[in-house]
Amino acid sequence: MKKLTKILALALTLMLAMTAFTAAWAEEESAMGQPIASTSGHVYMLLTGGAGRVLYSLPVDGAALSQVDSAAQIDDAIAVGDTLYYIRQNGSRFEAVSLNDGGESKTLAVFADNAIAYKLSYYGGDLYCLVNGRLNKIDLVGGTGAVTQISERQMDEYAISDGVVYYVSTDDTKQYTHDSLLNTSGDKKIEQDAGMLYAMMTDGSNDTLILAQGVDSLQVHDGYLYFHNLNDNYVMANSEEEWLEGLLYRLNLSSNDLTPVLSSYDWNYAPTDAGLMVYKSTGIEVGTLTGEDFKTVYTPETYTTMGVSGSSAYVFEHSTNSLTKVALSGTGSDLLYTGAITYDTGSTTTTADTGDTGDTSTDTVVSAPVTGGDTTVTGGDTTVSTTTTYDAPKTSYRQGDAGDEVRAFQTRLVELGYLKTADGIFGAKTKAAVVSFQSRAGLTPDGVVGAATMAALYKSNAPKASGGYIPGTDSSYLIKDSATKYLTEADVKKLDKSMWSFARNEILARHGYQFNTKAYATYFASKSWYKPGGFSWANLNAIENANIQLIKKMEDSIGGSDKSQYIFPTSGYAKLTESQVRSISRDKLGYARNEILARHGYSFTTAKYKNYFNAKSWYKEGGFSWSSLSQVETDNIALIKYVEEHP
Repeated sequence: MKKLTKILALALTLMLAMTAFTAAWAEEESAMGQPIASTSGHVYMLLTGGAGRVLYSLPVDGAALSQVDSAAQIDDAIAVGDTLYYIRQNGSRFEAVSLNDGGESKTLAVFADNAIAYKLSYYGGDLYCLVNGRLNKIDLVGGTGAVTQISERQMDEYAISDGVVYYVSTDDTKQYTHDSLLNTSGDKKIEQDAGMLYAMMTDGSNDTLILAQGVDSLQVHDGYLYFHNLNDNYVMANSEEEWLEGLLYRLNLSSNDLTPVLSSYDWNYAPTDAGLMVYKSTGIEVGTLTGEDFKTVYTPETYTTMGVSGSSAYVFEHSTNSLTKVALSGTGSDLLYTGAITYDTGSTTTTADTGDTGDTSTDTVVSAPVTGGDTTVTGGDTTVSTTTTYDAPKTSYRQGDAGDEVRAFQTRLVELGYLKTADGIFGAKTKAAVVSFQSRAGLTPDGVVGAATMAALYKSNAPKASGGYIPGTDSSYLIKDSATKYLTEADVKKLDKSMWSFARNEILARHGYQFNTKAYATYFASKSWYKPGGFSWANLNAIENANIQLIKKMEDSIGGSDKSQYIFPTSGYAKLTESQVRSISRDKLGYARNEILARHGYSFTTAKYKNYFNAKSWYKEGGFSWSSLSQVETDNIALIKYVEEHP
């Protein structure tokens, strides 16, 4: 992790002249919308289903879950006292609505015809939201419900604290480049733009650039602005496509100090009075607001809908229809509801354009940035006779593996004629079948079922064992009604995860989208209905936009399975404690110890370590010297070795 504390310099020069920006921070900050929100009397939950979005209510006394509203689109809800605020779509118009704990609903404001309203927040007694990318205020204090545009500036997210609007500009962006993980020849770079951080007063005045770095995921808490900083980025990718994400930082709104908070990825986060909540593949963790001493407080299933209120997280798990309240203090969790969920929605439609979601693939790999050490000492390449395991979900399968995922692709091999039975055990016959399929599909016949092989298996024109490719005139769709029906997560889960991105891009392909990614270009070229050219985002209807967002959200939810992650991200510059070391499984200790050497390019001779670190994007073999290890690193090696020898 790059050490970065005071880097704002010129970017803050204008801001320092704005005395209103240096008031008593955190006197008041905005409450932003979430999919789950809690008032004094109810927990409210937004789910996608039926013909749109459905709002549910669960009284805190544990009475039955009830449906209170539905629409083609309902934006994230905000709970204030005993009132819930949200934005819903009514025909061609969006409207702001309030709902009190007594069940009384009121339309507060109606937006212009075909204007798209979203990103609702509550601040100073009034509501704020984005309308076609511009910040607007809905007057509640005056009781008029008047909608007033605050600024012409285009933004895609914002947070308000003490009279200041912090926002990510879509007009002023910074480009980032990174070496490709998918193309190891070194001649390919990832290029990505991210909006810079600006601030202005709530009346739109004093619009000022405050950080000339790309940021996203803004949240404000107790005098600090938290966000993902693209200047400290890492790669997320699968075998076909890759992009950049930023690590979590925070900006002190009083001193202007910018400091890193996390040294690895997060799927979601929330700064609270109970500490910093982070949602990762390993579960929901809570640590200090500075990013230390994290402990797991709850481990949900992979697909969740989540909201944070006060010192609690509310988690809805879709496979069991279970709503759980999790104490962020670590004192436990309470199951609030489990049972049937019904979707009784109308058929309201609109032609709202949600923007270019891109020609992308599902997230499967995260490569965290390197965090090195500096000077002096000696050590030794030590080994322990163990077999490594990964906490993250598997992304490739080989001989010796077993389970439901193996049975799933075996079933596909049976359908194609390469196997006779699917028993869930990856044995010699399965490997031979995989090799045969790979040879026919033009893939490397290594007998390993990775992302590319999995994607090829589930293509409608996958080669059959009985002879050649199925003719490329197939007119079937992965999800035939994704242009006319609001999909549910259950609909998408009928497909293998490897095909989710194809289902999402299928929506674009219907409109002639021309794909740059080879996998998509090849796949859709085999479809008789696919006619590239003439694509426009404006041609997508509200249903298609909603389905693209749903599938992308599901893809994002499995995006943290990272084989490139460090076991101890800080072991290169911070002393480990014995409790930290003992918190991981014994079979990872040797890898954690040698990870310190690997950061400096150590050339491993032990096969298991050589294979393990060669799979890491950050590992660059060569140039190792014992003198390059710091005392901290040497102490950490000795501590890990001690724990290995004293279980």
